[in-house]
Amino acid sequence: MKFMPKTKIGKWSFWLAILGLVLIYSSYWIAIGFGISIPPVIGLLSIVFMLISGITSAVSIIKYKDRAISLFISLLIGLFAIFLILGEFLFISLLIGLFAIFLILGEFLLPH
Repeated sequence: MKFMPKTKIGKWSFWLAILGLVLIYSSYWIAIGFGISIPPVIGLLSIVFMLISGITSAVSIIKYKDRAISLFISLLIGLFAIFLILGEFLFISLLIGLFAIFLILGEFLLPH
């Protein structure tokens, strides 16, 4: 099993994963180090790159039978991006739901 993929879509997958990781971590360290605000487009773009990387690596693994180590790594990075997206939406929904429950309970439990 080789490290680099042999198909063109596999190579795209690997470099998109690297680009997504470099974007997300460099923007984080620039924001922390210099105390500046990074535009949210950079974070969104890095997550999109990681998501596309996971999809293209899955296509390369399943359709073209490319079994490179970097493809499995980029597939994990794509899954990480999916978990980031799901976690963001589920966490916000959970907070809104808990807030609504506390408001409803507060109406019934507090004396008027």
